[in-house]
Amino acid sequence: MGLPIVRQSGRRGWGESIEHFVRLIENDDETTLTGHVMSVALHRFIVNAKLVDNNNATCTLTLLELELQNLTDYQVSTSWHSTDASLTMIDTQGFQHKFKTLWSLNRMVIAGGMAGGKTKTKMVELQSLDGALEGRTRTRGWVGFDALPEGVFPARIIYRTNVSDPPGTSGVIAHKEILEFEIPKTDLVTRLRLLS
Repeated sequence: MGLPIVRQSGRRGWGESIEHFVRLIENDDETTLTGHVMSVALHRFIVNAKLVDNNNATCTLTLLELELQNLTDYQVSTSWHSTDASLTMIDTQGFQHKFKTLWSLNRMVIAGGMAGGKTKTKMVELQSLDGALEGRTRTRGWVGFDALPEGVFPARIIYRTNVSDPPGTSGVIAHKEILEFEIPKTDLVTRLRLLS
């Protein structure tokens, strides 16, 4: 397993530091990237999953199951609804996709599998990620992105986190960490079970 590339490291205004770690995924041993504050592991992609909510409304999303780990001794926010963390997918055409919340999406439409090629709906548990991680803990769950056109696949996943000075009450950001995965070949992604 190759070491991650540190693209940029240094200090920016008011004592704030920024680090950008990049991992090129060339095999299934390279789906975890560790920074100084957080570690991110990619588990599975499901491109263009058809989902059904509690009101029987359907939508199509690209799903990503991932695991976040807090490497520090103090609480770190992983909330996508704050300025503390963000997750972005870049597709093979260079388009950027922000995550989408999976509120009440609890059933997946499975194509085929029934007589006459009919579809069936199956209950699935799309566990969400915790919004904050205590020191030395982890969370695992699913996030969604836009559906992708035929033949287009995820090419990069970028996780950003902002951390305040411990215990995180000052509101002043002391450290920014960017963990970026590059997925160079779509056939590799398929082979890694990241697509299903």
